[in-house]
Amino acid sequence: MFATAIGTPRNGPALTHASEVAIERAGLPRLRWHHLRRAHAGRLLAAGSDIASVSALLGHSSVALTASTYAGVAPASAA
Repeated sequence: MFATAIGTPRNGPALTHASEVAIERAGLPRLRWHHLRRAHAGRLLAAGSDIASVSALLGHSSVALTASTYAGVAPASAA
């Protein structure tokens, strides 16, 4: 998903370092990957994406897990 300047895959530590540098340069507060994942899922649901699709994207074991985790964001009819 993330490649180096020559097209090879980035390793985990290099990707973490690059993201930390970019976040700092942008003047944003420190974020962990989990925060970004949660924000992405929440925005998808708030925008009307169906919960089954979001669950599949997140790799959750069940739609029920996604629905309970994001109950405050998902539309009431989705749970």
